[in-house]
Amino acid sequence: MRRKLSFIGGAGLSVALVVGLIPLQARATEVPAPGCSAVSATGSLESAFSAAAEKFDVNEDVLKGISYMQSRWDGHDGAVSADGGYGMFNILDHSVTDLDGSGKTTEAKESSSALDSAAELTGLDADLIKSDDFANICAGAALLADYASEDADPADPVSYGSAISRFGSDEDFAANVLDTVKTGASRTIAGQSVTLTAIPTLDVSEYTEASGENDPETDCPVGLGCEWMPAPYEKTDPDDADDTGYYGNHDTADRTGEGGPAIKYIVIHSTEGTYSSSVDLAMDKDYLAWNY
Repeated sequence: MRRKLSFIGGAGLSVALVVGLIPLQARATEVPAPGCSAVSATGSLESAFSAAAEKFDVNEDVLKGISYMQSRWDGHDGAVSADGGYGMFNILDHSVTDLDGSGKTTEAKESSSALDSAAELTGLDADLIKSDDFANICAGAALLADYASEDADPADPVSYGSAISRFGSDEDFAANVLDTVKTGASRTIAGQSVTLTAIPTLDVSEYTEASGENDPETDCPVGLGCEWMPAPYEKTDPDDADDTGYYGNHDTADRTGEGGPAIKYIVIHSTEGTYSSSVDLAMDKDYLAWNY
């Protein structure tokens, strides 16, 4: 049987975390605050994931995979996300209710209390969890341990499937996380590198086989069924020289090499039409230019 949040906070808490400590609320089964000083003391995001996984006896790869799918390991300097979440784990704050200025509050948002739970489980102040990457990682590990069933095995990422699902808002979230654990990922954020080493032999079919398949040329989350359609690149007049500047509505662009343009935005275009007609128009060199 795996351990369930039965840790006692150790001595030597850093000043930054001591300031953020709050007393736990009394409840039927008292859970002593485990403290997150060991996570903060690592000084690097890579080591923080390891320390948090060890502290709460959870699978480190799953911990990284959840955070990668939630934020690409970017805490966004404590800024709130579109759905009211904070930090590298997008921990939801039920008090954030009017993100778009409409004055509307959804039932799902009001029922979300992950931030409160994380603060109670770790003994950390909620504002610290929102703004500090190390506190957020510790809070994410605490939530994963709390969500995990007694059957979850720290050596088996797939056994965390149901716990992973509780972090996401869509039905394919667990499939996306486990697929990321299988294929691996690596990023450098603010000068700090984080790597999720691939586990090619991991059998995630239990979660991914029901999801839509993506073309191998695409880099899409599991379940979207992304297709790869090369843009047409044809001369307006087939008899023109190869270096002609007269093409249809698509042309090549060199986005590599020194001085090349940087990609700053990704535009998602809703065509408000049928799938087939939208594809036909995009593949028609005589139609208008698709320059966003």
